[in-house]
Amino acid sequence: MTATLSDAAGDGTLTARFLAALAAVPVTAAARDVAALIVADALAVGCAARKEPGPGHLLALAEGGEGPCHILGHRRRLGPVAAARINGALIHVLDYEPMWNPANHAVSTSVPGLLALAALRPAEPERLLDALVRGIEAMARLRLASRQFEPGELVHHPPGVVGPIGSAVACGVYIGLSPERLRAAVGIAASRAGGVLANVGSMTKALHCGQAAASGLEAALLAERGFTAHPAVLDGARGFLNAYFGPKADPEPLTAASATPHLLQPGPAWKLYPAQYGTQFVIEAGLALARRMAGAGLAAAAIAEAEIVTPVMPYVDRPLPGDGHEGKFSMQYGLALALADGRVGLDSYTDARRFEPEMEALLRRIRLRADPSREGRFDRMRVEVSVVLDNGTRLVAECDGPEGIWSRPVRPERLAAKIADCLAVSHGPAAQELAASLLAFGRPSGPDLPSLLDRLEDRLP
Repeated sequence: MTATLSDAAGDGTLTARFLAALAAVPVTAAARDVAALIVADALAVGCAARKEPGPGHLLALAEGGEGPCHILGHRRRLGPVAAARINGALIHVLDYEPMWNPANHAVSTSVPGLLALAALRPAEPERLLDALVRGIEAMARLRLASRQFEPGELVHHPPGVVGPIGSAVACGVYIGLSPERLRAAVGIAASRAGGVLANVGSMTKALHCGQAAASGLEAALLAERGFTAHPAVLDGARGFLNAYFGPKADPEPLTAASATPHLLQPGPAWKLYPAQYGTQFVIEAGLALARRMAGAGLAAAAIAEAEIVTPVMPYVDRPLPGDGHEGKFSMQYGLALALADGRVGLDSYTDARRFEPEMEALLRRIRLRADPSREGRFDRMRVEVSVVLDNGTRLVAECDGPEGIWSRPVRPERLAAKIADCLAVSHGPAAQELAASLLAFGRPSGPDLPSLLDRLEDRLP
């Protein structure tokens, strides 16, 4: 795979030099280990979303009849592009996949195309893992080139913009495209980018990721057949960088030398709560307060008022989310869950929980204050949460990053528990056994991906 990418530098275009730089980043055993964990996490999260309505609508409208490619959490198989679109939505819709720095959803956009290709063209796990590392590297470099790091600087939803190219690179590397055709795949994918930020909080947000995965896969398959695109698609006034990132764009990160893949440095920030990443800072601080209150024998009913101090992040300032799903993008709802339940899990974001009288009353006692002096970048973010009790006592907690963030590595047992919890939703009593199988993927004695997907399908209730 490296030779294919390296040869792409010959014509001197930014696109060619970008692909050559991707090839020069070494894929180590450590990178493959993290990539295998990413695949395991993605499969479990996608299965847990099997009853989510958004992906269900996509599945109901899927065209082209049956095919060889698994749909996570379902006893149904479709053609590769349709499967990638639906699996991308399934992996993303719970907002439970890892976060990246700069912020992006690099798993739901890159893994689904590779899952489809594994059914069409089975290969050793190392080939798939290497391709995944390259696809994630491509997206990270494009996000760095954007110079859009603060939430307020974003023009489009990042996975919808960089995801198609990342998926095209991953899929193109997996199938061994020639240098010319790999450039074509990037060019095709560049014209499939988009994602309006207004749709964050709706079903369409997950479609951004699913469509990116499908578009990248389709771009690679079209390029393999000889479909063409401009060879210098990233360059110039009418190229990708200027179109999506404008005059602030910096092409240097696309071609910079690096001895470590982005998959390892800074790597994924693993999510331990199924919600937008910024809300997890508030959840962690809220859980700390809930433990202190429980230790004093106090329940959420004793809270007279609560305050959240955050950076300016209007897209997660939602005092009364319209349903449980929108609650994933509400700082206020995340805090209310933490204080009322002392835990936040997959069952926390249902409509039933959102509209319980206790929750409705608590939400109305929470206010959010946006502090312009605080940075909204997740690697520099800090939130403060406080509650005032009925007796006048004020309790305060801060969080500068939940467990799993780059500065606080996730404990392996917590990640394993997350995977098992997800599979318990989809597979019931078989969850622990299947979690062990997923965590063995990529190891010398572990299952290959097609047999692992077969096992997930066979053990559905």
